[in-house]
This record gives sequence, C-alpha cells and structure tokens, in this order.
Amino acid sequence: MSSIDALVCDVQHALRHLYDPDALRQSPLACLVDTQVDQDIGVSLRHLLCDTIRAMRPEDTIPPDTRPWRDYHVLFHRYVRGYTQLEVADQVGLSVRHLRREEHKAVVSLARAILKGSAAGSWDYPAQQRTHDVLQDPPTVEAELSWLSGDSEATPCDLARVVLEGIELITPMAEQFGISIRYAEPEQDCLVTINKVAVRQTLMILLSLALRHANKESIELSLRDKDWLVELEILAHVKESDIAPLSPEDSESIALVRRIVEAGGGNLNLRLSSASLRTILSFPAVEKIPILVIEDNIDTVRLIGHCLMGTPYQVHSSLDIDHAFELASCYAPRAIILDVFMPEVDGWECLQRLRQHPVTRHIPVLVCTILTERELALSLGAMAYVHKPFKRQELCRALDHLVDQAVKEGQ
Repeated sequence: MSSIDALVCDVQHALRHLYDPDALRQSPLACLVDTQVDQDIGVSLRHLLCDTIRAMRPEDTIPPDTRPWRDYHVLFHRYVRGYTQLEVADQVGLSVRHLRREEHKAVVSLARAILKGSAAGSWDYPAQQRTHDVLQDPPTVEAELSWLSGDSEATPCDLARVVLEGIELITPMAEQFGISIRYAEPEQDCLVTINKVAVRQTLMILLSLALRHANKESIELSLRDKDWLVELEILAHVKESDIAPLSPEDSESIALVRRIVEAGGGNLNLRLSSASLRTILSFPAVEKIPILVIEDNIDTVRLIGHCLMGTPYQVHSSLDIDHAFELASCYAPRAIILDVFMPEVDGWECLQRLRQHPVTRHIPVLVCTILTERELALSLGAMAYVHKPFKRQELCRALDHLVDQAVKEGQ
C-alpha cells in the first residue's frame, strides 16, 4: 500500500469516528496534531479534519458544477453537519450509489489537502502506521437507513407536493430522452408518514428507471388515496422487442429503493411486462382529523380547505345546520368551524343548537366571522374565535389548540 493510499484509509476511518475521541486518539493521524497545545488529541484531530474541510471551500468564482465544489459539499454535509448518505444525496442531487463513489473521491481530495497542509509539506506518510481496522467494511445499507425506521415522530410528508418537486428535478433528464411526464395533481393533499428526503430519493431513482425504459413520448404518474394507504403509480410503456433484463445497476437501485420504502413502513411493487414497466409505491397515510365547516359561502369553504392543505385536517362542509348534524353523525368531527354571519341562517341560533344537540354538544366550536363579537361568541359556547379575514397560521393555530385541548380533556 502506498503512502497516499494509507493516508486515505486513515482519513476515512477518522471521518467515520469523527465524534468518538477515543477512536481518534488511536488514529495514526494523531501525529498531525500539535501535542504542545493543551487540548485533548482526539478533539484536536476532529478540529483539524473539520477545519481542513472548511478550507476546501472553493472561491465563489469557481463554477458550482466543478469537482472542487462537489468534494466540498459532500464532505461538509456528510461529516461536518453529520447528515446521512440519504440526506446528502438529496442535497447534492445524486443517487445514494453515485454519492458513495463521489464520497470516496472527496476523501482522496481531503487526504491530499491534509498532506499539503502538513508541517513537512511533501512529507511521506508512513504506510506501516495505519490501524488494523481502517479497511473495515463501510456502513451497511441497514445501518444507513436505521434512522428511517426509528423516525416515528417525522413531520407528515405531502406526497403530492413531493411528486411535483421530483418532476421538476427530473425534467432535464426527461428532455434528453424526448419524454414528457404526465401527472394529474390530486385536488387534496396526500399525507404519508415516511420521511420527505426518503420519498424524494425513491421517486428520483424510479423516475430515472422509467425514463430509460420508456419507448413512448410520455410516462404517467398517478396518486390514489386508499383509506389507510396512499399509492403512487409510475407507468412507462415499452415495446416487446425492446425489453431487456434489468441491468445489475438497475437491480441494485431497485433493491435500495425497496429497503428505503420498507424502512419507512411502505411497500414497493415493480412489474416489467411485454408492454409496460409499472411501479406502485404504497405508503402509510397520516390519520386524517375530520373538521366540519358550516358556511354558506362556497368560496370561503374552498379558502378554508386551501389553508388546511398539508395539515392532518380533512374538511367536510355543510351549507345549513340540519345537514351539519348528519355530517357530524357520519364523520365524528374533532372540531367545528362556524360562520355566524350568514344571510339565510341565524348563526347565533346555529351555535346554540350545536351546543344543545347530543351529537355535537361535546365538539369544540371555532367561530370564524367578520363580526367583532368575540365575547358574545365565547359566552354562547364557542371555544375559540377567529376574525375574518384570517391568516393561514392563525386558523391552523386555533384548530390545533382546540383539538389538543379536546384530547387532554378526554373528549
């Protein structure tokens, strides 16, 4: 093993143990640290590595798509910021498999930067000093994805929005193939419980696969909400004469996607037939919280629905109080939004009836109106009040408070 190869191995090993002072103290790279400084050798070595990575940042005049920038971004996000390979791949727009190759190249550049910045300058790094385990296997895919299966409190991800973002990112590649991507955006959001970065990486890999196998001018994407699941289908038409077995690289990518999806609690079904390549992704849907809106202005109902997109709330609306009772019996809403200023209906009477009816008397009511009658609304049984025109954050905050309060009170 040459001196530079030994240095690369030791740098890679130190990066994998960047926040383990005990491991860094045993690293052959510890000889680079100034032992005269009154500081722990392991901590000093970590500072040396991080400072060297920061010093690799190119000048702003260097084009962003060049090797120096790629090396810097990979090293900085992966090790200084501590992102996982999946998160870094999303940051730099690469597949995880491609990122691993780029990461090795970046580590070589870092090793050369350390060698160049050493006190001896052209110092010949002693190969015999490398530790026994520097050539250990890299982290397994399971280890890299362990954070997904343990991410039980991840922020809900709107799959419809992620699909739009993925289409935008993959469009340059699609244009090179002369293929358009057809996607009918659903009217409602499709919230799933898997991490957004994982979904986007999965989508990019599968869209890339579909583009390489498609023979027509377009591939089709569709989203379906099936009770407790959200399904994403990617359909690429192929000619029977053009069908070839999946390459080893494609098979490796599909295996990675399957692990990502399954780590997040989802499922992948891929079928390559004589006519099409059909991929179906299934993700657990976020439980919807039903909300009843009593409002005679359909534009206002649509506005409320728009404000609540991307949230766990699902809107059911009624133009009158009698129909509202039917919807309440059917959907068991967790909160009611009521406009008390309606031309055809006495809103204050509606509020009183809601508080008296056995189906709705336990459901908290949010009065949303142009009337400045907060005290009156609260005295007649409303639990919250929002004045029109309202901001999205204001409405969501009021609903969150009502629902959380109801949960605490055991309703």
